[in-house]
Amino acid sequence: MKTNYSINDFILITLFTFLLVHCSDSTVESPINNNLLSNGSFEFNGKPTLDGWRFGNEELVESVNEAPPGGGFWSLQLTADWAPTSGFAYILVPEVKNGDIVKLSAFVKTDGGNASIQLFYKDHVKMAITNDTVWTQLSVIDTLSLIQGDTLRVILSSPVTELIEYKQLFDLVRLDKIGVREN
Repeated sequence: MKTNYSINDFILITLFTFLLVHCSDSTVESPINNNLLSNGSFEFNGKPTLDGWRFGNEELVESVNEAPPGGGFWSLQLTADWAPTSGFAYILVPEVKNGDIVKLSAFVKTDGGNASIQLFYKDHVKMAITNDTVWTQLSVIDTLSLIQGDTLRVILSSPVTELIEYKQLFDLVRLDKIGVREN
């Protein structure tokens, strides 16, 4: 049996096929990796690495063989020391500009003390805090108000403490540009 298709039938079939391929459940999240951080998993090829990160006190930093589901094998451990704590890690992010809307997220686990993830520039801080003893995803969204000379820092921090050396784990740290402020 021969079927004749009109141009309208062809357009509808093409459109249906396009939508089926490009709008399936597996493409709800963009497959493009737009993470602005080069080493948010603290490992490369299954081996621990802290490349790209800077530390308040390197003696309070360690790679540990524990990670959240989907996080590989390793995470960053920060130990709290004094008040203010020098148990923090940070990375500079030069790829952003004024008006960018960014989302910082990370999986965090503590042994009881607070742990924070922060976006910091000039005198501006936006943060999320947890004291959960199980892996918990934190996130914070900010519209950047940068002026020339400002540098965005992503900071991972242990708590301020004077008594207990709390330990915090961080993994799967991401900084995604999710939009731009309209003028």
